[in-house]
Amino acid sequence: MSEKDSPTLAATCADEKAGRHGARPSRRRILSIIAGAGAAVLAPGVALGAGAEKGDKPPHRWRGRLLGAEAALILYHHDQEQAARAIAAVVAEVHRLERLFSLHNRNALLVRLNSGEEVARLPAAFVELLGLSERFHRLSEGRFDPTVAPLWDLHAAHFTAHPRDERGPDEEAIAAVRERIGLARLPHPRSGKPWRLPAGMKLVFNGIAQGYVTDRAVALLRRRGFRHALVNFGEYRALGTHPAARPFRLALADPSHPGAALGETVLPTDMALATSSPLAASFDEAGRFHHLIDPLSGRPAPDAPASLWVRAADATSADALSTALAVTPPAHRGRILARAAGARAWFATREGTIREIRRI
Repeated sequence: MSEKDSPTLAATCADEKAGRHGARPSRRRILSIIAGAGAAVLAPGVALGAGAEKGDKPPHRWRGRLLGAEAALILYHHDQEQAARAIAAVVAEVHRLERLFSLHNRNALLVRLNSGEEVARLPAAFVELLGLSERFHRLSEGRFDPTVAPLWDLHAAHFTAHPRDERGPDEEAIAAVRERIGLARLPHPRSGKPWRLPAGMKLVFNGIAQGYVTDRAVALLRRRGFRHALVNFGEYRALGTHPAARPFRLALADPSHPGAALGETVLPTDMALATSSPLAASFDEAGRFHHLIDPLSGRPAPDAPASLWVRAADATSADALSTALAVTPPAHRGRILARAAGARAWFATREGTIREIRRI
């Protein structure tokens, strides 16, 4: 998608504008990060990171959509033709990965697998993402789990039939679906044999794929010799720093007040920032049942903060950790975070302030 064809990026927006009841959720995480320039609050994609100062060379920009969310890339380089070729290569790579992991493309590998199709061999990137998912599943004590898709389907179907229900699916229905989830039930992806999901299982990578694709884009740019970029393919990651030798600065948006910021943070060299929020989408008309489902209970996490941000050394880790911590009870978040070396996390309180999650 060209920049002129891409939609205007809102300061706070859901990744998929599917609405409330009757919608089929995918990632639907609120993009509650907005780029900051000094004290200004700017929409993502309009000015990603610190704004240009007098004497700065104008950056090269791309905007479009990826995995159902707004996406943007800002690249600093003196040679316009080299930058244009690099951006074209990145766009081609992310669209290739989108054909593996998207839930928005009926021909994507993930959609085909979820429909019961068997494939002769899983692509290397798919195998790698499954392996990364298993890593964060263990780290998070089971709260990061890409096999929760049937629980989303259960809630979506329930509230399509009962949009004003205040209880949600009953325990018997949830228990029956939970028997069909769990990474341990998947066949080994490197077996060399044809691969198919077990009956009744579905996968969703919306809590990790955006970060993974962001990291692949940064790696591609680095291999081509670029040193200064900011990538936002659902999660943010810096390549180096701003060319003026200062870190990129991002404002943390107030999920309850579009266009307003609760605070700001910086992206140290090569680091990433990801976010999760229950306010991105809900299944019921009243908004009581949100899309962040705890796989251990089978229900939307009752203590999910309005927004939760994770800063980590790579976007894959930040993405997966923000998903896991958002559905983890508050008393256990510090223990999980302590297992992720170098990562930091913050959450928005009900009072509209930001607090850091302390490691335990």
